[in-house]
Amino acid sequence: MRRVCVVVLVPVVALCGCRETLRPPPSQPTVAAAPGDVLTELRQVLTPMTSLLVSADQGAGAPRMLRDADKEQVLAGLREAKAKHQGADAGKEALKQFSHEIVEMIQQAREADRWKLVLGGVDAYEVLNEPSPRMERLRKRALIHFNRPRVAVKGYFDDLAMGEAYAFLQVSLRDKDEVHMVQVRPGDEFLGLHFIDFVGNKKGVELEYLKAPNDTFKVMGP
Repeated sequence: MRRVCVVVLVPVVALCGCRETLRPPPSQPTVAAAPGDVLTELRQVLTPMTSLLVSADQGAGAPRMLRDADKEQVLAGLREAKAKHQGADAGKEALKQFSHEIVEMIQQAREADRWKLVLGGVDAYEVLNEPSPRMERLRKRALIHFNRPRVAVKGYFDDLAMGEAYAFLQVSLRDKDEVHMVQVRPGDEFLGLHFIDFVGNKKGVELEYLKAPNDTFKVMGP
């Protein structure tokens, strides 16, 4: 009587097939971003700030002051871009170059008397760099200028008996969220301001901000 030996191959084939499917797919080579591409991305993130420097050429409807929501959007975008690119040499180079561009923007904002934009620029710079004494000094100076009282001329009064003239001013204090109505004459000091003199024949007033010596400005009247 012959013995029959049956070899079962199907499970072995199936097992081989399973092993084949367990192999991970070949990894795709990563392509590092070029410094120019990273710079383009960073400049796009900063647009809500840089666009304000040319807002005067964009018509009356353009925003004139940096909004808090726009600043937070910029800072969040810069944090994301830094985390994304700081691990590559090209990214580090782009972040360093872009930090210089932020400093240039801050300088332009200072020259244009856009102090809230200066403060936003300092925040943006410190997202990409360690805090520095230079930026801390700039932040303090910007806060002083930004908190300069806002003044509106409401009218004038001539005291003929005393031979003196007065201006009625509405003064808004940003840092205290207060509004004051004052009656002042040239030489008076009030609410952090010095009334230097009238502009022309009572066309407005010239004032000095006492917290920033030699910071004089004119407010034209009704």
